Amino acid sequence: MRRPAERRAAIARAADLAFETKALIEQAGIECSTVTGAGTGTFTLERDSGIYTELQPGSYVFMDADYGRNERADGEIRFEQSLVRRGRR
Repeated sequence: MRRPAERRAAIARAADLAFETKALIEQAGIECSTVTGAGTGTFTLERDSGIYTELQPGSYVFMDADYGRNERADGEIRFEQSLVRRGRR
């Protein structure tokens, strides 16, 4: 999703579903103390959702060139590629 508003809406929906699922699990008598998720491009949205207790962004280590094509919201962290093939061998 290229636009920040699209990503925000998708993550809000995912967080709502995670809240609902956690509640159903706990209503069944099963403890659910860990809710994990998140991606490099949206981890701040998951962080701010209040449902996730663990975040697992991972692409930031090398960065996918596709992330660079996304529009960024004000204040959104910008990651850049760290592994680039240069020249020929």
